[in-house]
Amino acid sequence: MAGQRIRILLVEDNPGDTRLVREAVREAGSVLYELSNVDRLEEALSRLRTERFDVVLLDLGLPDSQGLDTLLRARKEQPGVTIVVLTGLDDESIAIKALQSGAQDYLVKGQIDGRLLVRATRYAIERTRRERADALRKSQSQQMWKSLYKILGPGSSAVLYRAGTEAGLNTFDFVHEHWNPKDEQGFLEALQEHLSYAGLCITREFRIDREPFRATVQVEHSFEPGLHEGPADQPVCHFLRGLICGIVGRLSEEPDLVCDETACEARGDAACVFSIHGMFA
Repeated sequence: MAGQRIRILLVEDNPGDTRLVREAVREAGSVLYELSNVDRLEEALSRLRTERFDVVLLDLGLPDSQGLDTLLRARKEQPGVTIVVLTGLDDESIAIKALQSGAQDYLVKGQIDGRLLVRATRYAIERTRRERADALRKSQSQQMWKSLYKILGPGSSAVLYRAGTEAGLNTFDFVHEHWNPKDEQGFLEALQEHLSYAGLCITREFRIDREPFRATVQVEHSFEPGLHEGPADQPVCHFLRGLICGIVGRLSEEPDLVCDETACEARGDAACVFSIHGMFA
């Protein structure tokens, strides 16, 4: 980023805090900043409609907007903008909520210097870049799956289940090779991260009971319901069902497992739930 000019829009109505940010910009000699300042959210949104800024430094307490609603309004109108929240010393709990609501980072007023400004803006811009790349990758992956469903037609469920089972075996090996988990819990945590990053699902529960053997896996945001228009009469997560069955089989070393999907987001259920058991259980 050296030598690259970074355009910052500072949304702050307090002259003292504005002066501190300007001083931090001057201290950040390793990075070239171009700073613009407005003191109202509406003015900031107007500028963002017509100009490109690399990052927005956003105070949550403005004359025309207060609290997290300030961030939510900015995110709603400009969902792709990179936002770093400015917070007071006693507002860090609000800053954490802001991160959960889409802000890329936060800075505490009165503690901003050139070094912290460079760190925060670099981190925020990089995080936005990665989020955009992930969104594009997941969109492309979904288009690929839609095409595959159309090509396979009525036979898609059996083919996808078998493909998922093979993918589950490979996923088990991949997670062990790249994460090197020390125990089963470590494996499940690494698996959860891997499945999320791959855009397949968000794992909420992964439980294995040994005596008698049965496993239950609950996930949200499965990619397969998104491939179907409107509600479905039957569960639709055929690939994911096979994937989970393959992973559980390798993890438990139990033979002849089958996986049933007992709840599915495509049917309107809150989550997709998979029950894995022996073929003759």
